[in-house]
Amino acid sequence: MLRITNSMMISKAMRNQTNNLRNMDKWNNDLNAMTHLHKPSDDPVKVGRTLRLQSEITLSTQYSDNLDSAKAWLETTESSLSEVNKVMQRIREITVQGANGVLKEDDKSKISQEIGQLREHLINVSNQTYTGRHIFSGYRSDLAFTNSDGTYNENANTLGVSYQSMEYKVGVSQNLQVNYTGDRIFGSPYSEATITGKRLEFANDPAKNPELTTQFDFGITLDIQKKKIDPATGKQELDPITGDPVFIGTNITINSDHTKEYKNGDIDSVVKDLNSQIPAGYQDKVKFVVDKDRIVIVSRDYDIKPTVQDPKTPPSTPDPVPTDKLGKSGLETKPNVEATQPLKPMFEMLTKLQGLLEAGDSEQISKMLSDVDAHLQNILQISGEIGAKINMVDIMQTRMDETLISTKDLLSKTRDTNMGEAIMNLSIAEAVYKSSLAVSARIIQPTLVDFLR
Repeated sequence: MLRITNSMMISKAMRNQTNNLRNMDKWNNDLNAMTHLHKPSDDPVKVGRTLRLQSEITLSTQYSDNLDSAKAWLETTESSLSEVNKVMQRIREITVQGANGVLKEDDKSKISQEIGQLREHLINVSNQTYTGRHIFSGYRSDLAFTNSDGTYNENANTLGVSYQSMEYKVGVSQNLQVNYTGDRIFGSPYSEATITGKRLEFANDPAKNPELTTQFDFGITLDIQKKKIDPATGKQELDPITGDPVFIGTNITINSDHTKEYKNGDIDSVVKDLNSQIPAGYQDKVKFVVDKDRIVIVSRDYDIKPTVQDPKTPPSTPDPVPTDKLGKSGLETKPNVEATQPLKPMFEMLTKLQGLLEAGDSEQISKMLSDVDAHLQNILQISGEIGAKINMVDIMQTRMDETLISTKDLLSKTRDTNMGEAIMNLSIAEAVYKSSLAVSARIIQPTLVDFLR
């Protein structure tokens, strides 16, 4: 028979008290920390789910912030367009007045002066900023879109490049474009005549290898054509024999300097060298521009059919450069599409209108109304697009808020302490602990004097 000693009873009593105290501490800790998950071993499945939900909440919060920023950008653009629309409406009104042949020269001069003031105001609007960024300057948002004299800032690199989009990521696989480049709103002398094609890449990632250089060996043939317009009728001329439309233009050959070494990623120098080979008579009509990470060919008045030979391996590159992947920098050529007639630059149009008013040419002033109306129609169209985007952002923001609420609720159910259950269990654990103390007191009470009685 197993002999039960006093020390055995005391040892068991102390062990049980420790277990009861630990149990009470567990519920006390759950209540203080407001969660029952303190380490992965508490519940591996729930801990994993909690981490995923926390990550989803963080992403949703960032998407919500992005939506707020996107809406603010769009509202700034909408406000600017509203201002442009008001000014252009006023310009149309006074243009109609100026086309009246019975007006005195002094009246037309005053109208011309007012148009000049409105033109200055539009220049200020075209350089509108949001959080220090020029909203109409494409990727170069650090630069003003328009110079003080009303000419466009060539360094902004938006002329003829219609896809310099500023986007906010508002979903796992959803981006929202918020900007409209100035040439879409105020007109551009350039029309884009390119769509998809080959790419010439720098040999290495410029961010990782800025000290390396790359040499290029390629040639470009530009077939540039435009419709020949009869000045008497304003319509395209037809061949008197065949009746086919008549085009005028030429072929331009551009070759890279295969002996020149370009610093890795120095795409601006490549563009400068390409533009230097364009004949003088076409330098203001055809040009190469940088569009973020690629070179694009744009034209003034011309349709372009570019032909580019396959890029050769640069001499400094030991391995062939892939030409079917997007690189940090490259030359993109595209099959020709007919270049649509761009909207005439607003500030040039207003300068011309001022001159006509000062000259008193009522007939030509009347013809200018069609240009003013084209700008008004363009502004209304873009305003409609922006309004639709703002409405979409509101809907997405509502959905995002609902998603955040439901995700946080699920996280709470997964991780948070059930207050009622925890308080009840803590009370039970406390009662058990106190009872164990009372029982242990009776066991540990006998002393040596008790044994000598």
